[in-house]
Amino acid sequence: MSESEAAAPAERRAAISPLQAIAAGLVAAGAALGLSEILSGLSRKIPSLVVSVAEEIVDITPGFIARWSIDTLGSAQKPALVWGIVIVSILLGAVLGWPSRKRWWVMPAGLVVFAVVGGWAAARNPLSSDGLGWMSGLVSGAFGIAVFLSLYALALAAVPSGESEEPAEERRVPMVGRGRFNDRRRFVGAVGIMAGASLAGGLLGRWLRRRDTVEGAREGVAEALQGRTIATPTARPTPVPTAPAGDDDAMVDSSPGSTPEATPAAGADPTAEPTAEATGEPTPSVTAEPVREPNFDHIAGIAPLITPNEDFYLIDTALSYPQVDPADWSLQIHGMVDREVEISFDELLDLGLVREQVTLSCVSNSVGGRLVGNAEWVGVPLARVLDEAGVQPGATQIVGRSIDRWTAGFPTEVALDGRVAMVAVQMNGEPLPISHGFPARLVVAGLYGYVSATKWLSDIELTTWEAFDGYWIPRGWSKEGPIKTQSRIDVPRRGSVIDPGPTAIAGVAWAPSRAIEKVEVQVDEEPWVEAELSRETTINSWRQWMVTWNATPGRHQVRVRATDGTNTTQTPEITDPAPDGATGWHTIQVRAEEA
Repeated sequence: MSESEAAAPAERRAAISPLQAIAAGLVAAGAALGLSEILSGLSRKIPSLVVSVAEEIVDITPGFIARWSIDTLGSAQKPALVWGIVIVSILLGAVLGWPSRKRWWVMPAGLVVFAVVGGWAAARNPLSSDGLGWMSGLVSGAFGIAVFLSLYALALAAVPSGESEEPAEERRVPMVGRGRFNDRRRFVGAVGIMAGASLAGGLLGRWLRRRDTVEGAREGVAEALQGRTIATPTARPTPVPTAPAGDDDAMVDSSPGSTPEATPAAGADPTAEPTAEATGEPTPSVTAEPVREPNFDHIAGIAPLITPNEDFYLIDTALSYPQVDPADWSLQIHGMVDREVEISFDELLDLGLVREQVTLSCVSNSVGGRLVGNAEWVGVPLARVLDEAGVQPGATQIVGRSIDRWTAGFPTEVALDGRVAMVAVQMNGEPLPISHGFPARLVVAGLYGYVSATKWLSDIELTTWEAFDGYWIPRGWSKEGPIKTQSRIDVPRRGSVIDPGPTAIAGVAWAPSRAIEKVEVQVDEEPWVEAELSRETTINSWRQWMVTWNATPGRHQVRVRATDGTNTTQTPEITDPAPDGATGWHTIQVRAEEA
C-alpha cells in the first residue's frame, strides 16, 4: 500500500451530509441561546447573555453609527440590535456546522467561544453577580455542545454502511449513544424537537423576566407619595396681545380670511417684518384669535399639552431596563463635596417634593421630529439634595451615573441658577415608569437629555468641567447641550390632502427655561402671521399654538417659527442634530382639493 493510500482514510473522517451538519449547528446554537434566556428569567442576578453582549457592542459603537441608528430606527434600534445578535448567533451555528461534517470539533470550539464571550459580558453587567454571569455563559455553552454532539451522533449512526467515507471502526466521534438510531427520520425528528424546545426556552425566559419586575414596588411608592405635601410653583403671567385703549373689539377678527389689526403685541420686536396692512400687500389667508382656552387638546392630531407616559419618547442605551427596588436603592453624592453622603429613597422624599411641568427633548430630534415630550414631574430640587453634601468651590460639573453605568455631565451652576433641576420620582401622577428611570432620575429644564437626564440614578459626583466627559461626548456630541428653541407643525400632516376652506394649522413650540413668547406661521409667500398660544403653565413647558387658514385649492407650503423669552427667534438655517441639536423652520407641503 502506498503512503498516500494509507493517509486517505485519515482525511475522510466525516460521514454526515452538509445539510445535517448545518442543521445540527443551527439547533445547537439555538439551544445554547434558549437555555441562557431561561437562566436569565430565574433571577435578576443572571442577565441575558444576548442583552449583555448587545450592551458591550453599544459601548464600543462609534458615535456616527449610534447617530445613524437613532435617526434611522429611533426607539426600535435596541430591539433591532438584540434580534440581530440572535440571528447572527444562529447563523454562525450554521457556518460552523458546515466544516464540522469533516472536523466534528469545530462547532464545539465555536460554542466554547460563545460561552466565554457571553459569560464575560454577563459578568460585566452591573446588576449581576460575577459568578452567576460566568455560570450562565458556561452552562449554556456546555448545553449547546451536548446538543450538537448528540445530533451529530444520530446523523452518523443513520448513515448506511455503504455510504460512509470511512470504516465504521475508524469513525472518531466521541458520542454517547452512537449506533442506537439508524433512521434518518429520527435525526430530522430530533432536530425538530430541539429547535422547538430552543424557541420555547427563549420565549419562556422572556416571560419569566417580564414577570420578575418591580411593578409591585411602584405601587408602594404611589402609596408613600399620597400622604406627602407637594409644592407647586406659581406660573408667571401669560403675555396677552394688547388692543388700542377703549377698543375691546379691535384685537383680532376671527372670521376666516379677515385681516387682524396691525397692533403690535406687548414686547414685540421692532425689527420684525411688517404686517400686510403696513405694506399694502394682499390680506393673508391665515388668522389667529386671542387666548380663550388653557390648551388646544381638542384639535385632532395636535400633541397634547401633557404627553402620556406611554407616548413619551424613549431614547437610551439600556437594552434591558434595570429593575431597582426602592428599598434597596440609595443615592451616593461624592467628589468635590464637604462630606460624602448616601441617601435612601425615604430620606430623599423627606427632603421635600415639588411639582413642575418640564419639556424634555433628545438631541437627536430632527426639525419637526417626535423625540420630545412634556410631562408633569414630582421630585426633590437638586440644589436641596446637593446641600446635604455641601458643594465645594471649584466644582464646576455635576456628573450623574446610572445603575447601568451610563453617565451625563452638566455645569454645576445649572443646578443652582434657579431653573428647575430635580431628582424626579413621579411622572404624570404616577411613580416613574420603569422605562423612564424608576425609582429616581434627573430632570433638568433647558438641557438635552444626553447631558442631563440620567435615568435609574445611583450616583452624583461633583468634579471639574475638564475632569470628566459623559457617555456621549467622546462619541462626537457637544459637551454643552442647551435645548434650542423649536416649533413643530402637527396639523395638518406633511403631504396630507385637505378640503379647501377654513382649516386649523396647529402644533407645539418649546424653549425650556426661556419660555415661548411668540409663534408665527407663513403659508406660501404670504406675510408671517402670529399664532394664538395656549396659556403658559411654566416657562419650562412647551406651548400649543394654532391659526385658522382659509385654504385655497392647490399645493401649499406651510412653515412655522418661534420666538423665546429672550427675544431670540429660530434661525432658518437647517442643520443636522449632531453635534448639539438641529436648527431650522419646520416646513411642510400640503394639497387642498375638493373631495
